[in-house]
This record gives sequence, structure tokens and C-alpha cells, in this order.
Amino acid sequence: MPLHSSARAVASCRDGRTYLSSLRSQVPLSLRPTAAGLTVVASAFGPLGGDTTALELVLEAGARLQVGSAGAQVAQPGVADPVSRASVRLQVGEGADLEWRPKPLVVTAGAEHRLELQVTAAAGSRLLLAETAVLSGGRYRSHWRVDYGQLPLLAADLDIGPGAPDGWDGPAGTDGARILLTALLAGEQLLRAGPLAGGEVLSLAGPGVLLQWLGDDAVEAQRCLDAFVAAASGVPAAHMSPPPRGGSSLNTNVTAPLSARHT
Repeated sequence: MPLHSSARAVASCRDGRTYLSSLRSQVPLSLRPTAAGLTVVASAFGPLGGDTTALELVLEAGARLQVGSAGAQVAQPGVADPVSRASVRLQVGEGADLEWRPKPLVVTAGAEHRLELQVTAAAGSRLLLAETAVLSGGRYRSHWRVDYGQLPLLAADLDIGPGAPDGWDGPAGTDGARILLTALLAGEQLLRAGPLAGGEVLSLAGPGVLLQWLGDDAVEAQRCLDAFVAAASGVPAAHMSPPPRGGSSLNTNVTAPLSARHT
């Protein structure tokens, strides 16, 4: 039987300290406070086809929170439905700082996973969004919509894997790579980071920079993400994580900066 779960958390700030003023979740999705912030835990293996999850996270003005996941998710086909769906809504208040870095999502043969990510960030906030998709014979589709300071910053669709429009695995798509890392860093004090080894950095029209990395090594993908964040944040090179060797970047449509193939 398909599972349908939801979770919601509110992070508030008082006297410069962040605390969780509201926290609720529904099995199999659970939220656990940690020393570093908040961890999303899936208490059931999956997601399986037919499963749906909905997560809402609110950071009030001045709050700071790092959000990760306990482990990689493995999307698998269900008995009657191959499609699993996830909805993530993030709201970031003025002066707040959110890092959203879940573990990779693996999409197995016969499965299709769809992610809808909607973000509203106030002017003066800082935001890091990162997603890593690993193709293992399945199809992955995502839709990102990010508004910053009441203006659109990024609206993009991604569709890769068997069943996606022709060309998804060609030179203008993944070019045979199994792992795609996408990261967005938004804020008013960012530097316009230049190219990184193994990845492509795009400067957006608003206060944000976008990283795309293609390859076959998840460890190298995370090293590139660390280097990207350091470079865009103005960290001296001596303190930056070394960029990965190898990998490539997705050929994107600049009109919709995160676009392999439109759905």
C-alpha cells in the first residue's frame, strides 16, 4: 500500500540563538533535531512507486539552520505505480540562513521520482540548496521555483532517465554520466564564482549562483559542492576544499538556467 506522509518545522530566533518552535512529522517521514540543525529521517525503505511526501520548513527572521538527511533514499517502482512524488516548500525570513543538503537520491530501474521544490526567501537572507540524483536505471524529474526578495530567481525543470525526451543522455544532456549535482547559493554578499574543475558555475540575474556537476563519483560531487560554496562565499583558496578531478557539466538552456530537457 502506498505511503503518504508530511512533516513541518519552524525555526525561530531569540537573542541570537536559533530554536525549533514547532516540529511535527508523520511516519514514515520524521524530523530529528541535531547539534548541527535538523535531520530528515525516512523510517521506511524507499520511496516506492505511489508514495508521496510533503515537507514544509519555515525559518523566521534571523534563524540559522542546516538541514540534511540520515541516509540516501532509494526510489523503487511500486506494484501498480512506478512514480513516487516529493514536495518540499521552504520559507526563509529576513536575515535567516538555510543550508539544505540532503543525501543523494538513487532512482532504480523501472522507477520514476518527481520532486517539486518551492522556495521563498526574503531579501537579506542566505540560502544554499543542493540535490544529488543518481541514475541506476530509473527516471528523475524535478521542478525548482526559487523567489528571492519577492522576485523570481530561478524556475527550472529537469527530466533525465529512461522515458525522458530524446537527447537526455546525449552531449546536451547527461552525456552518459550517472550522477547529477545541482546547487544554488543565494544571498546579497556573494561573489561571482568562476569555473570549478569538474563543474559549471552560472551567475543568475538576481543575487545567486548555480552549480551543475556531472560525473560518476558521489564523493567528488560533494567535494565540488564544498569548493563552490567556499569560492562564492569569498573563502581564501587555502581554506577551500580541493576541487574534484574529472566530471563534466550539463549543457543548459540559460533562459531557464537549470534545464536539461523541459517537461
